[in-house]
Amino acid sequence: MGGSFRRARRRDPFLTPCTIDFSCAVASGLYPRCVLVMQSQGGKSEALLDIIGERLDNAPGPTLYLVSKLSCGDR
Repeated sequence: MGGSFRRARRRDPFLTPCTIDFSCAVASGLYPRCVLVMQSQGGKSEALLDIIGERLDNAPGPTLYLVSKLSCGDR
């Protein structure tokens, strides 16, 4: 396959500053349960993908990420 590979840009966590403390709390492992409640389009998915990426970098293992396809109006 021809073509050049471009290196992916590193994600800037300060694009969604509301999720930084949450991501740090999850990564610390000090809390058995962390809850994030935010507005729509607030960067929740990006925060979860960052957490998954951090875990895979530091302690690789099986990862399961479930997402509901239902919105509040569909229930």
